[in-house]
Amino acid sequence: SILIRLASVSVDAELLRRTGVAKEVNQRWIRTHTNQDVRRASSELVHSWKNVVVRVLSPGPKPSRVGDASSPPAPARGAPAPEAQVPPPEATPEAPVPAEGTASIGDAAAGSGACAAEDSGKEWADAAKTQDTETTKEKKDKKDRKDKKDKKEKKEQKADMGRLDAAKTQATEMTKEKKDKDMKDKDKHTGKTKGKALAGAEGSANAELSELFKELSVFEFKLKARFKGMAYMKVAALLAEVLEKVTSSAQVKDTKGIGPASLQKIQEYLETGKIQILEKYRRGEFDGAE
Repeated sequence: SILIRLASVSVDAELLRRTGVAKEVNQRWIRTHTNQDVRRASSELVHSWKNVVVRVLSPGPKPSRVGDASSPPAPARGAPAPEAQVPPPEATPEAPVPAEGTASIGDAAAGSGACAAEDSGKEWADAAKTQDTETTKEKKDKKDRKDKKDKKEKKEQKADMGRLDAAKTQATEMTKEKKDKDMKDKDKHTGKTKGKALAGAEGSANAELSELFKELSVFEFKLKARFKGMAYMKVAALLAEVLEKVTSSAQVKDTKGIGPASLQKIQEYLETGKIQILEKYRRGEFDGAE
């Protein structure tokens, strides 16, 4: 609409030079505008203003050539030259003098055209500035939408990671609970645990014999004989679980976990009331330990 308004304004070379509106219309971004109508209107407007300048710079009409039909005929040879006739003086009308303080019609027209061109140029500059502002706002809105989308995706990823961690924790707790349950079921199935068996040794019918093997186990652990210490500790627990009084090693020879060496010590205790190797350990004699 601005280009159409500029095309309707009557301009001259001086007006174009003073306003510089032609440079505004001939900017590259206008000449290469995406809208074909804008490109065409700009091109036509620039060409029309260019023609105005060319007409001003072009020379005036050439004088009539000699022999032209409008020239008077040459006199015949030998004939007297006609006397020059001087036309009577004519009154030259004086140009009207405008009243003081009143502008001429040409000045008024030029001023009106200049104002219209200046207003149009200003509107064009304002429109260009508005378009730049809208483009900047559009870019900012696009960036804000992208940032908002990225923030939402990160939030969703964080939530997914939280759910995954919660699922892992729940699976770990379920596994631990299952292991604990299996362990409790196993303890319930086997009856008493090793610790319970040893704790109940004092109330057993074979408490004294059980305690001797526990003491023997402690010495073996001190001597770094780990496997012997564990074996004697197991024998002590098994003897504590025997309900009836052991009076012969034959009573427990078929018990799994009580080997020949332990059976020999049990029989030795039943016959003598002592276990020889334990007596040596008590005296601090550890040389020649079995």
